[in-house]
Amino acid sequence: MTGRIIAGGRLVLTDTIGEGGMASVVRAWDEEAGLWRAVKLLAPALARSTKVRRRFQQEAEVMRDLDHPGIAKVLAFGDDAGLFWIEMELIRGRSLFDWSRTYGAMPSHLAVGALIQVCEAVQAAHAAGVIHRDLKPANVLVGPDERCRVVDFGIARLKDNASITRTGLTMGSYGYMAPEQIADAKSVDERADVFSLGVLLGVLLTDRDPRELDPVLQAVSERVDPQLAMTVVRATTTDRAHRTASVEALARALGRLELPRVPAPSLHLPLTSSS
Repeated sequence: MTGRIIAGGRLVLTDTIGEGGMASVVRAWDEEAGLWRAVKLLAPALARSTKVRRRFQQEAEVMRDLDHPGIAKVLAFGDDAGLFWIEMELIRGRSLFDWSRTYGAMPSHLAVGALIQVCEAVQAAHAAGVIHRDLKPANVLVGPDERCRVVDFGIARLKDNASITRTGLTMGSYGYMAPEQIADAKSVDERADVFSLGVLLGVLLTDRDPRELDPVLQAVSERVDPQLAMTVVRATTTDRAHRTASVEALARALGRLELPRVPAPSLHLPLTSSS
């Protein structure tokens, strides 16, 4: 793929900077703007599926219309001879998952600060009628400015709009999905993202496997301020009628906490030594 030119000769693909089950992300040079970009490429084997192609295009359209500093900006998307791509701003940093893999459990003040940023971005998406449905540490990138940016709206649900998610279908990442999302991804509302954010925060605080929520919550209760622990518990209540009602409410609860600041590494991990 290195050296391939797409977008009518404007983008020159270089090295791969991320890979997943459905797509890879490569660095690309924008000849017109004179800037580096990130380009998400749909896996060729999956591109044969009409449904997958539609979902990939939906992701591009959703992200293109979201304008918030906490959401990675989509600049363009297209199809070059069967290669389906989404051009995005290049975030010169790695994910919260990479941070935890490097340093382990995150100090409370750092984790809460990061989560508040993520909440603000997700709140903007909700205001635009978009439910993310796949919030997890790997989908939050941190730039040199320590700004958290939410990425990967590949399985987002558009409220009040036709969905390509079948009733009864499970979509999302196990451990981070609310019970109602596991049962039927099409029926979720904003509270499913609240649940995911609560689990995300618990995982950052403990560096535990999210697929076993009870041990995560137990570790949270043992390690952090009681009010912070209760905030995590309320956000991850299995019955959504009793869960924290909105991402905005979760951010407010976190913002009221007075947590000691302790020495900690920067949230930002460089993308590569040469980026």
